[in-house]
Amino acid sequence: FFAQALDGNASLVPEILGVYLKAGLIGGEVYLAKNAAREIIEVAIWFQPGQKSLGTTEQRAAGWEPLMGKLSKKCRFWWTYLLEGLYDQLVENTLGAGIMLGAYHLKLIGMHPD
Repeated sequence: FFAQALDGNASLVPEILGVYLKAGLIGGEVYLAKNAAREIIEVAIWFQPGQKSLGTTEQRAAGWEPLMGKLSKKCRFWWTYLLEGLYDQLVENTLGAGIMLGAYHLKLIGMHPD
């Protein structure tokens, strides 16, 4: 998903994952699971009620804005207007007013394939 959503540039995937991780460390909650060898095998990034991923200037400056500068105008429009804007509106219209900021939000989850 991310490679296509980043102008087809797979080399930017680690960067966007880092953007979400930094946003979680700044204003969310980051959970890790480790295996018996103490290697990280799962990561989950959550935002508490009242908070939103990339909802602060500090979160956006920690990587979002530099990443957006590497993308085409069309791709930036997709991320900022279509994905973030229309997605929020869809959730509110479907699940009810205030639900986006009224509940926990899982922004990203990932696990090692093994």
